[in-house]
Amino acid sequence: MKTINSICLFFCLPFLGFGQGQVSISPDQKAFLKETIVSLNDLMVKGLQMDGDSVVASEELLRLINDPEYRNKVYPETYTWQQAVNFMSAMDLKKTLWFYINLYPENETNKQMVLKAVLSYDRLIKMEEVMINTFNTYCFTDPQISVIKEGKSEIVRPDIFELKLRNVKEIVAYILAYRKQKEEMAKSE
Repeated sequence: MKTINSICLFFCLPFLGFGQGQVSISPDQKAFLKETIVSLNDLMVKGLQMDGDSVVASEELLRLINDPEYRNKVYPETYTWQQAVNFMSAMDLKKTLWFYINLYPENETNKQMVLKAVLSYDRLIKMEEVMINTFNTYCFTDPQISVIKEGKSEIVRPDIFELKLRNVKEIVAYILAYRKQKEEMAKSE
């Protein structure tokens, strides 16, 4: 939670107006702050999580299972950069990252663009956790991977599941290597 508050402060400092010891925030700025906090908190939520002996599904995962129209928005037939930008503009960062995961393997240009985007956020939040949480949230209801039967997800294409998981692991490996390289450079300076 401390990290999320720090990130919010980082994002929100330009929006704060200081005058005579008081902080002045417009209604639009308040709405943006609230949206940012909700979005950042959502990044840390897993789709499925163990709670003792039980498996608990997140609100997002339940919505994906129960709302076919919503599911169609999250899982288009073709993933595009424009859709990713639209989600980013709406501060729906987790869906943006899901699109990145699906755009990543298409070609080397996409790989570089996804890595640059993900690494740019790594200095603010642990992106390896966020990428894993994103995959964990969206993989189980991905129509390329599973079908929804009687309100439950059933994986029918474990090969595609494994392929997407391998891409996430590759992205995470780049994040960790980049972070290590930065730490080594900082030590040598």
